[in-house]
Amino acid sequence: DPKDKNESYCRIVYTGSITKTRGLVEILRALEIVNGKHQVELLATGIYQDVDFKNLVESESGYRFMRYIGYLPRYEEVVAEAVKADMAVICFHPDPNLDTAVERSNKLFEYMAMGLPLVVSNIPEWAEMVKRHGCGVVVNPLDPDDIARGISYLIEHPEERKAMGARGRQAVKKYYSWETEGKRLVEAYNKLLEVSS
Repeated sequence: DPKDKNESYCRIVYTGSITKTRGLVEILRALEIVNGKHQVELLATGIYQDVDFKNLVESESGYRFMRYIGYLPRYEEVVAEAVKADMAVICFHPDPNLDTAVERSNKLFEYMAMGLPLVVSNIPEWAEMVKRHGCGVVVNPLDPDDIARGISYLIEHPEERKAMGARGRQAVKKYYSWETEGKRLVEAYNKLLEVSS
């Protein structure tokens, strides 16, 4: 395992659809910058949505830092790979038509539940959540330099990185688990029923 050989070796995870708007090209460009100082590997799982984009990704010089393991049919397999990582990147591009859908994405919660600190797009709701729980760094997803800054910060602050991961996991348990959400939902329904009766 290269981790044993190198203190600053870092494994980053990216899961899900591989599309232009999910920022993989910018992430690879950021890896190119980061790898000047640190040894970083991006572990990517998922499906390319189109062959032209796949060709574009593979032509990026930062592609040599990516280990693409393809589509994993079982969610447990994705989790098994992801938990080996030191951090997760979610660099979706801002899109006024998608921002609310993006904000409802489970990806953020899944990574938090796995105890992974995040490098996340400055989409308002995500940024607010990450800052509130102190579970990652917020970056401009269109700027490889800024993504590199976020990744480098987490590599260079291993104690803080671990603490962020732990805080994210704690936040999911406390605020976002189905038990918690379910209870809040039931309480909300009960309040509505009281008002209407």
